[in-house]
Amino acid sequence: MPMPRARTRSEAHVYMDLVPCPCGENEFDPDVDVLDPEPPRVLRYFGECPRCGRSREFVFELAAPPAGEPSGFVLGHGDEPSTIIDAGQWLLVAEMSRRVLEHLAESGESLTAAQIPAVHDTVLLAAAAVDEIRKFLPAGASELPADAFWTEQGRAVRSVAGELLRPDELAAARARRWAAVAEFEALYGIDEDDEDETAVPPAGPSPARGDVSFR
Repeated sequence: MPMPRARTRSEAHVYMDLVPCPCGENEFDPDVDVLDPEPPRVLRYFGECPRCGRSREFVFELAAPPAGEPSGFVLGHGDEPSTIIDAGQWLLVAEMSRRVLEHLAESGESLTAAQIPAVHDTVLLAAAAVDEIRKFLPAGASELPADAFWTEQGRAVRSVAGELLRPDELAAARARRWAAVAEFEALYGIDEDDEDETAVPPAGPSPARGDVSFR
Protein backbone atom coordinates (compact mmCIF):
# COMPACT_ATOMS: atom_id res chain seq x y z
CA MET A 1 0.00 0.00 0.00
CA PRO A 2 1.53 3.37 -1.00
CA MET A 3 2.38 5.89 1.69
CA PRO A 4 -0.27 8.63 2.05
CA ARG A 5 0.96 11.83 0.41
CA ALA A 6 0.04 15.02 2.25
CA ARG A 7 0.52 18.26 0.36
CA THR A 8 0.94 20.22 3.60
CA ARG A 9 1.09 19.54 7.31
CA SER A 10 -2.31 21.16 7.67
CA GLU A 11 -3.75 18.58 5.28
CA ALA A 12 -2.11 15.78 7.28
CA HIS A 13 -3.79 17.04 10.45
CA VAL A 14 -7.19 17.25 8.74
CA TYR A 15 -6.73 13.66 7.54
CA MET A 16 -5.92 12.48 11.06
CA ASP A 17 -9.02 14.26 12.39
CA LEU A 18 -11.10 12.27 9.88
CA VAL A 19 -9.70 8.90 11.01
CA PRO A 20 -10.93 8.10 14.54
CA CYS A 21 -9.41 5.58 16.89
CA PRO A 22 -11.12 2.15 16.75
CA CYS A 23 -12.76 3.12 20.06
CA GLY A 24 -14.46 6.03 18.26
CA GLU A 25 -12.37 8.87 19.73
CA ASN A 26 -11.45 11.62 17.24
CA GLU A 27 -9.21 13.66 19.52
CA PHE A 28 -5.53 12.99 18.86
CA ASP A 29 -2.64 15.26 19.86
CA PRO A 30 0.38 13.51 18.34
CA ASP A 31 4.10 14.02 18.54
CA VAL A 32 5.95 14.07 15.23
CA ASP A 33 9.24 12.62 13.98
CA VAL A 34 10.92 13.46 10.69
CA LEU A 35 11.90 10.06 9.32
CA ASP A 36 13.45 11.44 6.14
CA PRO A 37 14.47 15.12 6.00
CA GLU A 38 15.13 15.10 2.26
CA PRO A 39 12.29 16.17 -0.07
CA PRO A 40 9.78 14.69 -0.18
CA ARG A 41 10.06 14.48 3.60
CA VAL A 42 8.55 11.60 5.53
CA LEU A 43 6.76 12.49 8.77
CA ARG A 44 5.59 10.11 11.48
CA TYR A 45 2.84 11.27 13.82
CA PHE A 46 2.40 9.14 16.91
CA GLY A 47 0.74 9.15 20.30
CA GLU A 48 -1.91 7.55 22.47
CA CYS A 49 -5.67 7.79 22.24
CA PRO A 50 -6.86 9.95 25.16
CA ARG A 51 -9.89 7.70 25.67
CA CYS A 52 -8.60 4.12 25.45
CA GLY A 53 -4.81 4.58 25.57
CA ARG A 54 -4.27 2.73 22.28
CA SER A 55 -1.04 3.62 20.46
CA ARG A 56 -1.76 5.41 17.20
CA GLU A 57 0.53 6.22 14.28
CA PHE A 58 0.28 7.95 10.92
CA VAL A 59 3.13 8.18 8.40
CA PHE A 60 2.97 10.67 5.52
CA GLU A 61 5.10 11.66 2.60
CA LEU A 62 5.07 15.46 2.69
CA ALA A 63 5.19 17.18 -0.68
CA ALA A 64 7.68 19.99 -1.12
CA PRO A 65 5.95 23.37 -1.54
CA PRO A 66 6.33 25.01 -4.97
CA ALA A 67 9.12 27.55 -5.28
CA GLY A 68 7.92 31.06 -4.62
CA GLU A 69 4.69 29.93 -2.98
CA PRO A 70 3.43 32.66 -0.62
CA SER A 71 3.34 31.89 3.08
CA GLY A 72 0.12 31.48 5.02
CA PHE A 73 -2.48 28.86 5.85
CA VAL A 74 -2.84 26.41 2.97
CA LEU A 75 -4.24 22.89 2.68
CA GLY A 76 -2.94 22.15 -0.80
CA HIS A 77 -0.76 24.14 -3.17
CA GLY A 78 -1.99 25.05 -6.64
CA ASP A 79 -4.82 23.26 -8.43
CA GLU A 80 -3.79 19.72 -7.50
CA PRO A 81 -6.60 17.93 -5.63
CA SER A 82 -5.95 15.86 -2.55
CA THR A 83 -5.09 12.19 -2.88
CA ILE A 84 -5.88 11.38 0.76
CA ILE A 85 -9.11 13.34 1.44
CA ASP A 86 -11.95 13.07 -1.06
CA ALA A 87 -14.49 15.70 -2.09
CA GLY A 88 -17.19 14.43 0.27
CA GLN A 89 -14.82 14.51 3.22
CA TRP A 90 -13.79 18.08 2.36
CA LEU A 91 -17.47 19.04 2.38
CA LEU A 92 -17.80 17.43 5.80
CA VAL A 93 -14.82 19.46 7.05
CA ALA A 94 -16.20 22.66 5.52
CA GLU A 95 -19.68 22.22 6.98
CA MET A 96 -18.50 21.14 10.44
CA SER A 97 -16.25 24.20 10.60
CA ARG A 98 -19.07 26.46 9.44
CA ARG A 99 -21.50 25.09 12.00
CA VAL A 100 -19.00 25.49 14.83
CA LEU A 101 -18.38 29.09 13.81
CA GLU A 102 -22.07 29.92 13.45
CA HIS A 103 -22.78 28.47 16.88
CA LEU A 104 -19.96 30.47 18.40
CA ALA A 105 -20.96 33.66 16.62
CA GLU A 106 -24.50 33.32 17.98
CA SER A 107 -23.09 33.28 21.51
CA GLY A 108 -21.95 36.89 21.06
CA GLU A 109 -18.93 36.31 23.30
CA SER A 110 -15.77 38.28 22.63
CA LEU A 111 -12.51 36.48 21.99
CA THR A 112 -9.50 36.73 24.23
CA ALA A 113 -6.11 37.31 22.63
CA ALA A 114 -5.23 33.68 23.31
CA GLN A 115 -8.34 32.40 21.51
CA ILE A 116 -8.07 34.47 18.33
CA PRO A 117 -5.45 32.30 16.50
CA ALA A 118 -7.43 29.05 16.91
CA VAL A 119 -10.69 30.65 15.79
CA HIS A 120 -8.88 32.27 12.86
CA ASP A 121 -7.66 28.84 11.78
CA THR A 122 -11.24 27.54 11.90
CA VAL A 123 -12.46 30.46 9.76
CA LEU A 124 -9.69 29.73 7.25
CA LEU A 125 -10.45 26.00 7.28
CA ALA A 126 -14.14 26.59 6.54
CA ALA A 127 -13.17 28.56 3.42
CA ALA A 128 -10.14 26.59 2.26
CA ALA A 129 -12.01 23.27 2.44
CA VAL A 130 -14.47 24.59 -0.17
CA ASP A 131 -11.53 25.41 -2.43
CA GLU A 132 -10.36 21.82 -2.03
CA ILE A 133 -13.74 20.46 -3.18
CA ARG A 134 -13.63 22.61 -6.30
CA LYS A 135 -10.23 21.21 -7.28
CA PHE A 136 -11.98 17.91 -8.10
CA LEU A 137 -14.30 19.63 -10.60
CA PRO A 138 -13.15 19.29 -14.23
CA ALA A 139 -13.24 22.48 -16.29
CA GLY A 140 -16.73 23.09 -17.64
CA ALA A 141 -18.26 20.16 -15.76
CA SER A 142 -21.76 20.46 -14.34
CA GLU A 143 -21.08 18.13 -11.42
CA LEU A 144 -18.28 16.49 -9.50
CA PRO A 145 -17.24 13.13 -10.95
CA ALA A 146 -18.01 9.92 -9.09
CA ASP A 147 -14.30 9.16 -8.68
CA ALA A 148 -13.94 12.29 -6.53
CA PHE A 149 -15.65 10.26 -3.77
CA TRP A 150 -13.55 7.18 -3.05
CA THR A 151 -14.09 6.76 0.69
CA GLU A 152 -17.15 5.32 2.38
CA GLN A 153 -17.42 8.51 4.42
CA GLY A 154 -17.19 10.72 1.34
CA ARG A 155 -19.81 8.75 -0.57
CA ALA A 156 -22.15 8.94 2.43
CA VAL A 157 -21.78 12.73 2.49
CA ARG A 158 -22.41 12.89 -1.25
CA SER A 159 -25.65 10.93 -0.88
CA VAL A 160 -27.16 13.59 1.41
CA ALA A 161 -25.35 16.75 0.25
CA GLY A 162 -27.88 17.78 -2.37
CA GLU A 163 -27.25 21.27 -3.75
CA LEU A 164 -24.19 21.85 -1.56
CA LEU A 165 -22.03 20.07 -4.15
CA ARG A 166 -23.38 21.93 -7.18
CA PRO A 167 -20.66 24.00 -8.90
CA ASP A 168 -22.66 27.23 -8.60
CA GLU A 169 -23.34 26.66 -4.91
CA LEU A 170 -19.67 25.85 -4.27
CA ALA A 171 -18.65 29.08 -6.02
CA ALA A 172 -21.13 31.07 -3.94
CA ALA A 173 -20.03 29.38 -0.72
CA ARG A 174 -16.41 30.13 -1.56
CA ALA A 175 -17.15 33.83 -2.04
CA ARG A 176 -19.10 34.05 1.23
CA ARG A 177 -16.52 32.24 3.29
CA TRP A 178 -13.48 34.12 2.04
CA ALA A 179 -15.43 37.32 2.68
CA ALA A 180 -15.89 36.07 6.25
CA VAL A 181 -12.13 35.48 6.48
CA ALA A 182 -11.49 39.07 5.39
CA GLU A 183 -14.05 40.38 7.90
CA PHE A 184 -12.49 38.38 10.73
CA GLU A 185 -8.96 39.49 9.87
CA ALA A 186 -10.04 43.12 9.65
CA LEU A 187 -11.92 42.87 12.95
CA TYR A 188 -8.92 41.47 14.82
CA GLY A 189 -6.13 43.20 12.88
CA ILE A 190 -4.64 39.98 11.50
CA ASP A 191 -2.02 40.15 8.75
CA GLU A 192 -2.30 37.04 6.57
CA ASP A 193 1.43 37.23 5.79
CA ASP A 194 2.07 36.35 9.43
CA GLU A 195 0.19 33.07 9.13
CA ASP A 196 2.09 29.77 9.17
CA GLU A 197 0.90 27.02 6.80
CA THR A 198 1.88 24.47 9.44
CA ALA A 199 -0.81 25.78 11.76
CA VAL A 200 -2.96 22.93 13.03
CA PRO A 201 -6.70 23.27 12.41
CA PRO A 202 -8.39 23.22 15.82
CA ALA A 203 -10.30 20.09 16.77
CA GLY A 204 -12.88 21.82 18.93
CA PRO A 205 -14.85 25.03 19.28
CA SER A 206 -13.66 28.30 20.77
CA PRO A 207 -15.80 31.34 21.59
CA ALA A 208 -16.31 33.84 18.77
CA ARG A 209 -17.97 37.22 18.44
CA GLY A 210 -21.18 37.63 16.52
CA ASP A 211 -19.79 40.40 14.28
CA VAL A 212 -18.76 38.07 11.43
CA SER A 213 -21.15 36.08 9.25
CA PHE A 214 -20.16 32.43 8.68
CA ARG A 215 -22.34 30.79 6.02
